[in-house]
Amino acid sequence: MSLLLPPTLKALRADSLCNFRQEVTSLSKPVDWERVYYRRGRCERHSHSLSGPELQYKPDNSNRGRYYIVCRHEHPGDIQGGGSLFEYVSAPLDNADLSFLRDIKRASDAAVKDAAASGIYSKRNRRRHRRPGIDAYDPRTIYRPAVPLILRRTTPVARPRSPSIPRLPSVARSPSVEVMEPLPRSPSVELVEPLVFYIHAYIQGYSSPSTCTIKYYDPDYTVTLDDYNTFWDALGVKTDDLVHILVYRDSDREGGTPFWTSPDAMTGMAVPARCGHVVVADDRGGLPLPSDLTPLCHYAVNFEDLQV
Repeated sequence: MSLLLPPTLKALRADSLCNFRQEVTSLSKPVDWERVYYRRGRCERHSHSLSGPELQYKPDNSNRGRYYIVCRHEHPGDIQGGGSLFEYVSAPLDNADLSFLRDIKRASDAAVKDAAASGIYSKRNRRRHRRPGIDAYDPRTIYRPAVPLILRRTTPVARPRSPSIPRLPSVARSPSVEVMEPLPRSPSVELVEPLVFYIHAYIQGYSSPSTCTIKYYDPDYTVTLDDYNTFWDALGVKTDDLVHILVYRDSDREGGTPFWTSPDAMTGMAVPARCGHVVVADDRGGLPLPSDLTPLCHYAVNFEDLQV
């Protein structure tokens, strides 16, 4: 007699995300293949390949539903420019489509939460055979320390710090800034000590970063970069200046270094505080190579977590 088990909670979440991706794909605009081939030619001239196009569908922002291409390599002396590349190659979705996707994502997330709350899922963990070099691969072991962060609203813990990566000093003319976010009002949140988030900023070509230390209490806190005017004013940076963010992609299995995003205004840029760090740079003095940022290259943010 065979016993039919309900799907695991992990499987429910995976199916929900897969279905949502299909919805986003159905609404996405056509890829500009002429642009892709143009950029691909630059990579071929330097003996490497161009990643993508890939669909951006997780972040809830104006770029949801757009395809993008990425190249983390340098292209010295090329007519298209010598730096790395991140570029969207499809048009943005209409506001109505974005609103529709937001509604169905909330509905699907609510359905998964209801299933979890009701216990209608299998708690059986299925053993599977690992394939060396594939299943064992975790991009976070390359880009940043594998330090787990498990926070619950009732019994949260302080974010652990990695002893192997020291805190870097700031430049003399741009002193570090420490910011304390207010305590949450909810009595259900009990924290003994605040959690910590760091902004590392490379400004005007300085070889050492300036650091903004943000202490907060809410595990779901999101760091909006342009909220910290004291820090940016000390660096001579305006919130509408163009900056780059050091990021990586979960889908990147080549084991290379992180890459800089295309320049964009800081206004509205946000990162979940659970990421722990974010590395920001402007290009007024030339962008530092990601490979030269050790140990800060471990602090690259997952591209899907970046909100613009």
